[in-house]
Amino acid sequence: MDKVYCYYCRSYHAPEEVRLVQSKSGKRWRCLKSIASSQASREQRDAFGRSVSELNRLIGLDRARRSLPYPVKELFKAPVESRV
Repeated sequence: MDKVYCYYCRSYHAPEEVRLVQSKSGKRWRCLKSIASSQASREQRDAFGRSVSELNRLIGLDRARRSLPYPVKELFKAPVESRV
């Protein structure tokens, strides 16, 4: 089964769960959940945005951690007191 990538939540969805929307940089696929969240109250939009931002931050940290050379990874594992 084909999946479509949602640029907003960075995950793949079934084609019936996404819509093509116009963004500043062109047309992009966006899931129905993110579209519905954008039409909710400001507090709900902010809560959804924070959860997506946290997920994006964790994804970025994971990618950065995997791209570091081994000695740098060991430095991050060391207790803070031993770093000088």
